[in-house]
Amino acid sequence: MSEHTEMPWVVRQYKQTEMIRIAGPTKSNGKRDIIAVFPLMQKVETNKANADFIVQACNSHDDLLAALLLCIPIMEAHTEASHLIEGFARKENEDDRVLAKIKATIKMVNTNNQHENIRKENDNG
Repeated sequence: MSEHTEMPWVVRQYKQTEMIRIAGPTKSNGKRDIIAVFPLMQKVETNKANADFIVQACNSHDDLLAALLLCIPIMEAHTEASHLIEGFARKENEDDRVLAKIKATIKMVNTNNQHENIRKENDNG
């Protein structure tokens, strides 16, 4: 299995049919790779909204993950400090829940990437 199409992705609409597509960046030959096409089974507006949502999520994925990774040491220090302020008895607070959510999200992304890498290895092996 190959790597996904280079980023950023864009949403385009076929003029003749109103069909919505997601495409990669413009190549040196002036063309774009087509990533997905939304058939006219739903309203054009719905297809466009779905395509916009997918493109926004995919285009921001790496930056969002990097931002979360930067938050970990800050949140860990902040969480420890909040326990000192509240007393030495270890008791879960909102900071613990935020930190747990950040770590769970990063783990989910990394797990999904590992599954993708395993699929790639199995396809190649």
